[in-house]
Amino acid sequence: MKKMLVLTCATEERGYLPSLKESATRYGYDLRIVGEGEKWGGFAWAAEKMLLFLETMEDDKDKEDKEDKEDKEDKEDKEDKEDKEDDIGLLVDGYDVVLTMDEKELRDRYLRLAVKYVMEEEEERRREETEHNQTKNGPPPRLLPPLVVSDEHPEEMCSLPYRWTVLKAGRWYMNGREKILNSGVMMGPISSLKECLLSIRKTNMEDDERALNTLFWTKWVDEKRRDRTRREAPFPLLVSNDLFSCVCERRVIPLLREMWLRPDEPSLPSPLLVSFKDGDGRGEGKHPAVFLPRGKERSVGVVHGIWSSNLDPLCRSLFLPTRSERKKPCPPPLLSAGKKVVHLLLVFGLPSLLLLLLPSTGGITPST
Repeated sequence: MKKMLVLTCATEERGYLPSLKESATRYGYDLRIVGEGEKWGGFAWAAEKMLLFLETMEDDKDKEDKEDKEDKEDKEDKEDKEDKEDDIGLLVDGYDVVLTMDEKELRDRYLRLAVKYVMEEEEERRREETEHNQTKNGPPPRLLPPLVVSDEHPEEMCSLPYRWTVLKAGRWYMNGREKILNSGVMMGPISSLKECLLSIRKTNMEDDERALNTLFWTKWVDEKRRDRTRREAPFPLLVSNDLFSCVCERRVIPLLREMWLRPDEPSLPSPLLVSFKDGDGRGEGKHPAVFLPRGKERSVGVVHGIWSSNLDPLCRSLFLPTRSERKKPCPPPLLSAGKKVVHLLLVFGLPSLLLLLLPSTGGITPST
């Protein structure tokens, strides 16, 4: 069985790219990096580079299949089975992602999730046919496994002030509704990954995540279930937090403090809302558990440190390289704008507020 493809775009060796490389080697993934040695051109540029790689890979595969046609006919059944299992890949951000689970285990988890998704879709199709008394002739349409993305800011991991402020602003910017789809980690069939990148390119948006959320919430969403695309969408997509986790500070005051005191360094993940635990104390063949409030916990296969969050504690627990240098990658537009707002409030807003709160001296009245 071929290793699962992990595709990313990175122009230089910095951030958590060394951690991603070593974790991919340790856990058995086939990591491919595009854009090395080039000048960073933005998120849309990175998506275009990955799309070009997938298209080239598909052309090479077709050429190889044509050349080996005679040999392939003898092993057709075996290769067809392997293709169904192997044609799964991961698209990840290059500077803030760490793989934390063995490739086979993550693949099995995805396949279990995909089987559940296909069964739910088939049950929904039958229910609709029964309700409308429309039984179609012939075999039902083939249901593909979904492209899986996670909710970037699950509400159970956010403090209440964070939900009212940062999360609302993020949803507004991303054109999202009750969820913000994270484009930094996407897993599914290679064909769906390619179709997703093609759809993002057609929007002509510079921010790939904003493009994905706009497409999902304005064109693709299944209005009944809200966590997946409707059947008319160009590919099936499912929003689930069972495979990945996004990490960042989700308390307003600590977040503002970090943004003000250390604007050029990564912010720390919230110790109250998420933490990591190494499986056997050595990090060999184990993955961390992400602890949620209210006594819940779940293990994940990919950790994404959004907003340039500090993943050093996680890397140290798994004996992976820590951040290679303190220079952070290009922050998303929302984070850049947020830092500017914080600076303006602290520089101009607080002095103005103090002046308003100070008691009036009454001034000097002219003598008559």
